[in-house]
Amino acid sequence: MKIVLLGSRGNIANPLSKLLVSKGADVTVITRSQKNVDAIESDGAKAAVGSVDDVEFLTKTFDKATSVFILIPANLFEKNALKTMIAQCNKVCDAVLKAGVKHVVYLSGIGSDIPEVGFHSENELILKNKLAGLDSVYLVRPSDYFANFLRNIDSIKKDGAIYSNTPKEQVESYVHPIDVAEVCSGLLFSPGNDMFKIINVEGDFASGEQVEKLLMDAIHIPVKWVHLSDADASKALVSAGMPEENVMPLLTIFSETYHNGITNFIKNQGSVYGKHKLADYFKKEFAAEYNK
Repeated sequence: MKIVLLGSRGNIANPLSKLLVSKGADVTVITRSQKNVDAIESDGAKAAVGSVDDVEFLTKTFDKATSVFILIPANLFEKNALKTMIAQCNKVCDAVLKAGVKHVVYLSGIGSDIPEVGFHSENELILKNKLAGLDSVYLVRPSDYFANFLRNIDSIKKDGAIYSNTPKEQVESYVHPIDVAEVCSGLLFSPGNDMFKIINVEGDFASGEQVEKLLMDAIHIPVKWVHLSDADASKALVSAGMPEENVMPLLTIFSETYHNGITNFIKNQGSVYGKHKLADYFKKEFAAEYNK
Protein backbone atom coordinates (compact mmCIF):
# COMPACT_ATOMS: atom_id res chain seq x y z
CA MET A 1 0.00 0.00 0.00
CA LYS A 2 1.45 3.33 -1.11
CA ILE A 3 0.59 6.36 1.00
CA VAL A 4 1.81 9.88 0.23
CA LEU A 5 2.08 12.59 2.89
CA LEU A 6 2.31 16.34 2.58
CA GLY A 7 3.81 18.13 5.54
CA SER A 8 7.48 17.19 5.37
CA ARG A 9 8.99 16.97 8.89
CA GLY A 10 6.21 18.84 10.67
CA ASN A 11 4.53 18.11 14.00
CA ILE A 12 1.94 15.85 12.35
CA ALA A 13 3.65 14.43 9.26
CA ASN A 14 6.77 13.33 11.16
CA PRO A 15 5.05 10.99 13.67
CA LEU A 16 2.47 10.04 11.02
CA SER A 17 5.19 8.79 8.70
CA LYS A 18 6.70 6.65 11.47
CA LEU A 19 3.31 5.18 12.41
CA LEU A 20 2.49 4.22 8.84
CA VAL A 21 5.93 2.69 8.23
CA SER A 22 5.48 0.62 11.40
CA LYS A 23 2.23 -0.71 9.93
CA GLY A 24 4.01 -1.85 6.79
CA ALA A 25 2.92 0.92 4.41
CA ASP A 26 5.04 2.17 1.53
CA VAL A 27 5.27 5.81 2.61
CA THR A 28 6.40 8.77 0.52
CA VAL A 29 6.83 12.16 2.20
CA ILE A 30 6.79 15.32 0.09
CA THR A 31 9.27 17.97 1.16
CA ARG A 32 10.46 21.24 -0.32
CA SER A 33 13.97 20.87 1.07
CA GLN A 34 16.72 18.44 0.15
CA LYS A 35 17.95 18.90 3.73
CA ASN A 36 15.04 16.78 5.02
CA VAL A 37 15.72 13.76 2.83
CA ASP A 38 18.09 11.90 5.17
CA ALA A 39 15.79 12.31 8.18
CA ILE A 40 12.75 11.15 6.21
CA GLU A 41 14.56 8.12 4.85
CA SER A 42 16.02 7.23 8.25
CA ASP A 43 12.44 6.72 9.43
CA GLY A 44 11.87 4.19 6.67
CA ALA A 45 9.94 6.42 4.26
CA LYS A 46 10.81 7.71 0.81
CA ALA A 47 11.38 11.41 0.19
CA ALA A 48 10.01 13.30 -2.81
CA VAL A 49 11.57 16.74 -3.14
CA GLY A 50 9.38 19.29 -4.89
CA SER A 51 6.77 21.98 -4.56
CA VAL A 52 3.06 21.68 -3.79
CA ASP A 53 2.63 24.38 -6.45
CA ASP A 54 3.84 21.94 -9.12
CA VAL A 55 0.85 19.87 -10.28
CA GLU A 56 2.99 17.69 -12.57
CA PHE A 57 5.35 16.82 -9.70
CA LEU A 58 2.42 16.07 -7.37
CA THR A 59 0.66 13.92 -9.97
CA LYS A 60 3.80 11.87 -10.55
CA THR A 61 4.35 11.48 -6.79
CA PHE A 62 0.71 10.48 -6.18
CA ASP A 63 0.78 7.85 -8.94
CA LYS A 64 -0.39 4.44 -7.66
CA ALA A 65 -1.03 5.82 -4.18
CA THR A 66 -3.94 4.32 -2.27
CA SER A 67 -4.24 7.31 0.08
CA VAL A 68 -2.95 10.87 0.27
CA PHE A 69 -2.60 13.02 3.38
CA ILE A 70 -3.14 16.69 2.58
CA LEU A 71 -1.67 19.33 4.88
CA ILE A 72 -1.75 22.93 3.63
CA PRO A 73 0.07 25.09 6.20
CA ALA A 74 -0.70 28.75 6.79
CA ASN A 75 2.38 30.95 6.88
CA LEU A 76 0.87 33.70 8.99
CA PHE A 77 3.78 36.09 8.60
CA GLU A 78 3.49 36.20 4.81
CA LYS A 79 1.02 38.30 2.87
CA ASN A 80 -1.77 36.54 0.99
CA ALA A 81 -1.50 33.45 3.21
CA LEU A 82 -5.14 32.52 2.69
CA LYS A 83 -4.93 32.98 -1.08
CA THR A 84 -1.79 30.85 -1.14
CA MET A 85 -3.52 28.07 0.81
CA ILE A 86 -6.50 28.14 -1.55
CA ALA A 87 -4.26 28.01 -4.63
CA GLN A 88 -2.25 25.11 -3.21
CA CYS A 89 -5.37 23.20 -2.24
CA ASN A 90 -6.71 23.52 -5.79
CA LYS A 91 -3.44 22.23 -7.22
CA VAL A 92 -3.24 19.29 -4.82
CA CYS A 93 -6.83 18.33 -5.65
CA ASP A 94 -6.07 18.52 -9.38
CA ALA A 95 -3.11 16.19 -8.88
CA VAL A 96 -5.20 13.77 -6.80
CA LEU A 97 -7.71 13.53 -9.65
CA LYS A 98 -5.08 13.19 -12.37
CA ALA A 99 -3.28 10.43 -10.44
CA GLY A 100 -6.49 8.53 -9.75
CA VAL A 101 -6.12 8.55 -5.96
CA LYS A 102 -9.26 7.21 -4.26
CA HIS A 103 -8.76 8.12 -0.59
CA VAL A 104 -7.83 11.45 0.98
CA VAL A 105 -7.34 12.68 4.54
CA TYR A 106 -7.30 16.47 4.87
CA LEU A 107 -5.89 18.07 8.01
CA SER A 108 -8.28 20.91 8.74
CA GLY A 109 -8.95 22.85 11.95
CA ILE A 110 -11.60 23.42 14.56
CA GLY A 111 -14.55 25.61 13.61
CA SER A 112 -14.06 25.24 9.87
CA ASP A 113 -17.81 24.95 9.35
CA ILE A 114 -17.94 28.64 10.37
CA PRO A 115 -16.57 30.68 7.41
CA GLU A 116 -15.17 33.40 9.68
CA VAL A 117 -13.12 30.98 11.77
CA GLY A 118 -9.59 30.00 10.90
CA PHE A 119 -8.04 29.25 7.51
CA HIS A 120 -9.56 25.96 6.36
CA SER A 121 -13.20 26.74 5.62
CA GLU A 122 -12.58 27.65 1.98
CA ASN A 123 -10.31 24.66 1.42
CA GLU A 124 -12.95 22.27 2.76
CA LEU A 125 -15.35 23.68 0.16
CA ILE A 126 -12.75 23.14 -2.57
CA LEU A 127 -12.38 19.49 -1.55
CA LYS A 128 -16.16 19.01 -1.58
CA ASN A 129 -16.43 20.55 -5.04
CA LYS A 130 -13.49 18.77 -6.63
CA LEU A 131 -13.18 15.41 -4.89
CA ALA A 132 -16.81 14.29 -4.74
CA GLY A 133 -16.02 11.30 -6.99
CA LEU A 134 -13.46 9.71 -4.66
CA ASP A 135 -14.17 6.70 -2.44
CA SER A 136 -13.44 8.59 0.80
CA VAL A 137 -12.45 12.05 2.00
CA TYR A 138 -11.95 12.69 5.72
CA LEU A 139 -11.78 16.15 7.25
CA VAL A 140 -9.70 15.83 10.43
CA ARG A 141 -10.13 18.82 12.75
CA PRO A 142 -7.72 18.94 15.70
CA SER A 143 -8.26 21.31 18.58
CA ASP A 144 -5.40 23.62 19.63
CA TYR A 145 -2.07 21.79 19.69
CA PHE A 146 -0.15 21.28 22.93
CA ALA A 147 2.95 22.38 21.03
CA ASN A 148 1.52 25.86 20.43
CA PHE A 149 2.29 26.68 24.07
CA LEU A 150 5.95 26.75 23.05
CA ARG A 151 5.25 30.08 21.32
CA ASN A 152 4.80 31.61 24.78
CA ILE A 153 8.27 30.76 26.10
CA ASP A 154 9.69 34.20 25.27
CA SER A 155 6.86 36.10 26.98
CA ILE A 156 7.02 33.79 30.00
CA LYS A 157 10.76 34.40 30.38
CA LYS A 158 10.40 38.14 29.77
CA ASP A 159 7.13 39.00 31.54
CA GLY A 160 6.09 35.85 33.39
CA ALA A 161 2.95 35.91 31.25
CA ILE A 162 0.95 34.27 28.51
CA TYR A 163 -0.97 36.81 26.43
CA SER A 164 -4.16 35.52 24.81
CA ASN A 165 -7.51 36.73 23.52
CA THR A 166 -9.05 33.72 25.27
CA PRO A 167 -10.60 34.77 28.61
CA LYS A 168 -8.82 33.32 31.63
CA GLU A 169 -11.86 31.36 32.85
CA GLN A 170 -12.77 29.99 29.41
CA VAL A 171 -12.05 26.27 29.06
CA GLU A 172 -10.30 25.39 25.82
CA SER A 173 -9.62 22.08 24.13
CA TYR A 174 -6.06 20.95 23.34
CA VAL A 175 -4.51 17.91 21.68
CA HIS A 176 -1.05 16.41 21.28
CA PRO A 177 0.13 16.17 17.64
CA ILE A 178 0.90 12.48 18.13
CA ASP A 179 -2.75 11.79 18.94
CA VAL A 180 -3.75 13.53 15.72
CA ALA A 181 -1.21 11.46 13.80
CA GLU A 182 -2.68 8.29 15.34
CA VAL A 183 -6.14 9.16 14.03
CA CYS A 184 -4.84 10.06 10.57
CA SER A 185 -2.74 6.89 10.31
CA GLY A 186 -5.81 4.72 10.83
CA LEU A 187 -7.81 6.59 8.20
CA LEU A 188 -4.98 6.42 5.66
CA PHE A 189 -4.02 2.79 6.26
CA SER A 190 -7.56 1.42 6.47
CA PRO A 191 -9.73 3.91 4.58
CA GLY A 192 -13.47 3.48 4.64
CA ASN A 193 -16.08 4.91 2.30
CA ASP A 194 -17.04 8.07 4.19
CA MET A 195 -17.34 11.20 2.12
CA PHE A 196 -16.36 14.44 3.83
CA LYS A 197 -16.79 12.99 7.30
CA ILE A 198 -15.66 15.46 9.97
CA ILE A 199 -13.50 13.95 12.70
CA ASN A 200 -12.80 16.26 15.63
CA VAL A 201 -9.72 15.27 17.63
CA GLU A 202 -9.33 16.43 21.22
CA GLY A 203 -7.03 15.44 24.05
CA ASP A 204 -7.34 17.55 27.18
CA PHE A 205 -9.16 20.60 28.47
CA ALA A 206 -8.00 23.56 30.55
CA SER A 207 -8.81 27.15 31.37
CA GLY A 208 -6.15 29.84 31.60
CA GLU A 209 -6.27 29.50 35.39
CA GLN A 210 -5.57 25.78 35.13
CA VAL A 211 -2.73 26.39 32.67
CA GLU A 212 -1.14 28.72 35.23
CA LYS A 213 -1.17 25.90 37.81
CA LEU A 214 0.12 23.32 35.36
CA LEU A 215 3.03 25.55 34.42
CA MET A 216 3.88 26.19 38.05
CA ASP A 217 4.06 22.44 38.62
CA ALA A 218 6.16 21.96 35.48
CA ILE A 219 8.68 24.82 35.50
CA HIS A 220 8.22 26.09 39.08
CA ILE A 221 7.71 29.68 37.95
CA PRO A 222 4.54 31.74 38.46
CA VAL A 223 2.94 32.48 35.10
CA LYS A 224 0.02 34.86 34.56
CA TRP A 225 -2.60 34.26 31.88
CA VAL A 226 -3.29 37.77 30.59
CA HIS A 227 -6.50 38.22 28.65
CA LEU A 228 -6.31 40.66 25.75
CA SER A 229 -9.26 41.99 23.82
CA ASP A 230 -9.39 41.00 20.16
CA ALA A 231 -8.41 44.58 19.29
CA ASP A 232 -5.38 44.58 21.60
CA ALA A 233 -4.31 41.12 20.47
CA SER A 234 -4.58 42.29 16.87
CA LYS A 235 -2.35 45.30 17.54
CA ALA A 236 0.24 43.08 19.23
CA LEU A 237 0.36 40.62 16.32
CA VAL A 238 0.62 43.38 13.73
CA SER A 239 3.46 44.94 15.75
CA ALA A 240 5.19 41.55 15.73
CA GLY A 241 5.13 41.57 11.93
CA MET A 242 2.00 39.61 11.06
CA PRO A 243 0.10 41.04 8.07
CA GLU A 244 -3.22 42.49 9.20
CA GLU A 245 -5.13 40.29 6.75
CA ASN A 246 -3.95 37.18 8.64
CA VAL A 247 -4.65 38.44 12.14
CA MET A 248 -8.41 38.14 12.43
CA PRO A 249 -8.70 34.60 10.96
CA LEU A 250 -6.18 33.53 13.60
CA LEU A 251 -7.85 35.39 16.47
CA THR A 252 -11.33 34.13 15.65
CA ILE A 253 -10.32 30.57 16.53
CA PHE A 254 -9.84 31.63 20.16
CA SER A 255 -12.24 34.56 20.31
CA GLU A 256 -15.00 34.56 22.90
CA THR A 257 -17.31 35.64 20.06
CA TYR A 258 -17.12 32.25 18.35
CA HIS A 259 -16.37 30.02 21.35
CA ASN A 260 -19.90 28.72 21.93
CA GLY A 261 -20.50 28.13 18.24
CA ILE A 262 -17.36 26.04 17.93
CA THR A 263 -17.81 24.04 21.13
CA ASN A 264 -21.50 23.37 20.47
CA PHE A 265 -20.71 22.07 16.99
CA ILE A 266 -18.03 19.75 18.36
CA LYS A 267 -20.37 18.46 21.08
CA ASN A 268 -23.07 17.72 18.52
CA GLN A 269 -20.61 16.12 16.09
CA GLY A 270 -18.63 14.11 18.64
CA SER A 271 -14.88 13.71 18.98
CA VAL A 272 -12.07 11.21 19.02
CA TYR A 273 -10.02 11.63 22.20
CA GLY A 274 -6.26 11.23 22.42
CA LYS A 275 -4.31 9.72 25.30
CA HIS A 276 -1.88 12.55 26.07
CA LYS A 277 -2.54 15.01 28.90
CA LEU A 278 -1.41 18.59 29.35
CA ALA A 279 0.14 17.98 32.78
CA ASP A 280 2.53 15.38 31.34
CA TYR A 281 3.29 17.53 28.31
CA PHE A 282 4.23 20.57 30.41
CA LYS A 283 6.42 18.54 32.77
CA LYS A 284 8.30 16.73 30.02
CA GLU A 285 8.27 18.33 26.58
CA PHE A 286 7.50 21.95 27.46
CA ALA A 287 9.89 22.05 30.44
CA ALA A 288 12.67 20.57 28.30
CA GLU A 289 12.27 23.33 25.69
CA TYR A 290 11.89 26.05 28.34
CA ASN A 291 15.11 25.03 30.11
CA LYS A 292 17.28 24.90 27.00
